[in-house]
Amino acid sequence: MTTITPDSVRQEIHWQDDDGATVSDRILGPMKRLIESFVGRRIDYAQMYPSKVNAQNGDGTLDITPDDERMRGDGLKNIAITYGLPGVTATIPSGGKVNLYFRNGDPKEPRAALFEGSGVTTVEVGGGTEPVLRGDAFVSALDTFVDALNVYIVIPVPTAPQTATWADAVVAFKLVLSTTAKSTTIKGP
Repeated sequence: MTTITPDSVRQEIHWQDDDGATVSDRILGPMKRLIESFVGRRIDYAQMYPSKVNAQNGDGTLDITPDDERMRGDGLKNIAITYGLPGVTATIPSGGKVNLYFRNGDPKEPRAALFEGSGVTTVEVGGGTEPVLRGDAFVSALDTFVDALNVYIVIPVPTAPQTATWADAVVAFKLVLSTTAKSTTIKGP
């Protein structure tokens, strides 16, 4: 753009590459690389960093080693876990994977969350006192119940033996629910 006044001529030139990069991008990019070569890359406290669990402490916190070498150092100790649900706790084995993040981007508030793959051994909700419907005992009781239901509903052939009655199935089903499923602990693989 050229501006001509009675006292002067002023020209402003704006460069833009085919890909849309402006001159400021071409100047700032090399400057950032130069600064990073002297002081290192900056740590972005608003991003997540995959990390390996070294140990879980008695209070439930984790000792972790971030995968990113900028964060690694000697690892981070006593990192609180964020579950996202009240009353939830988990057991994470050594070698498990979590994501390290910093609450509100504050480097003084590291947290672990979002377990990866088989990174959790158990999850417990509300102290493990409520019945849950899961596991081999439940499946077995359900099979017994369905077998008895089939015998009860289907008109039996007079010569075929009855293996279970409706009452047997209901009793077996109630028994397994009341004795073997008294925990909200969910075990992983």
